[in-house]
Amino acid sequence: MLIILITAIIFVILSSILGLVTITAMRRTVNKIRYNKLDKYRELFRQKIDDILNTPDERLLKEFKFRPGSIKWKAIEDVLLKRLDEDRYRERIIEIFSILGYKSYYQELLDSRLNSRRLVAIERTGRLKIEEQTEKLIALLENKNQEISTASIIALSRMGNQEALEGILERLPQILKKGNISQRIILTSLSSFGDKFTDNFIRYAEKTEDKDSLLLILDTLSNISSEKAIETAIKNLRHEDPEVRVKALKILINSGKDVIIKNIRETIVKLLYDPHWAVRFHALKLIHSTKNTDFIKHIGQLLFDSKWQVRVQSAQTLASMGDSSLEIFLNALSHNDKFVRDAICEEIEKSGYVNKLIENLLYGNGEKRIKSKKIIKIMFESGFTTPFKESVHFHEIIDLIGESP
Repeated sequence: MLIILITAIIFVILSSILGLVTITAMRRTVNKIRYNKLDKYRELFRQKIDDILNTPDERLLKEFKFRPGSIKWKAIEDVLLKRLDEDRYRERIIEIFSILGYKSYYQELLDSRLNSRRLVAIERTGRLKIEEQTEKLIALLENKNQEISTASIIALSRMGNQEALEGILERLPQILKKGNISQRIILTSLSSFGDKFTDNFIRYAEKTEDKDSLLLILDTLSNISSEKAIETAIKNLRHEDPEVRVKALKILINSGKDVIIKNIRETIVKLLYDPHWAVRFHALKLIHSTKNTDFIKHIGQLLFDSKWQVRVQSAQTLASMGDSSLEIFLNALSHNDKFVRDAICEEIEKSGYVNKLIENLLYGNGEKRIKSKKIIKIMFESGFTTPFKESVHFHEIIDLIGESP
């Protein structure tokens, strides 16, 4: 009896496995046939699409009106979508999509109960810029399903109109608090609206009381790099929150305007001594981006900063200023503490300033040559000889500074 039972169980298991293998094989065969047909129709329609795009005669479109969801319907859609990003044809393709019924089809699909279908409809609604569905997409931002809400904000950014942007901004604090959409996607979506909406972002930054929303908008303005945002950035340099000050500095860094620094000199000096290292770091990056030497003594002080990130950025900023930094580096290397001297030697080495020192030693004259020689000698004494040994002028350097190799 037991043997019969075991035999029956084995038979059932083997039958189940065989059934699964058979079903899988059949699915693969069916899908292969479908994809082969799809490829064939894509190639066929691809050859005809140029005539359709370049000819306003709508009668040419009659042969492309297929049943929604069919292979031919999918094939012509794929061909048109591939050409959608070409500026010269974008409006014409969107018009064709409307004539062939794709727009109305996806509008109906937005109300589907199946999330898989709804996701496709949301994506197409954005790509085809079906603006009459903007309000529905805005409502979907608050959908509990993460995929739906994420797809909706991306679709709205592709829509790129005023209504879409305002809809996102009005709900921004709630969206951030809910955490259903990642901040990276929100930032990318907002940034894609472009600089033509800079005024909208600025107005929002000035009126919002939500810190997280302000941070995101300042990041957006930094990505857009519009000169209109400079005044907003300057105002936020005095914000009580260090994160906001950092975001404001990033906007100014991306602007690359030296005149900005000259107009807010006192503010920049305060930021160089800010209690938060990230603010000091970005204040240095701002100066670095403009090569402004007005703050050189303050930058020299930051070579001794408690945070290595600030020390590195300080050295890089000084290195970018060329010969103007010679005295600052020399004074810093005169420090009694060996640990401090070694740290500065390391930053000089990493920043590439060694090349400037070698150039001055070999071809410079006067104070430039004297100061460069002193710095190189200190670096040798501290054991930082590698970049000099790697130089083709190593033996000349040795002779000039009076060191033995």
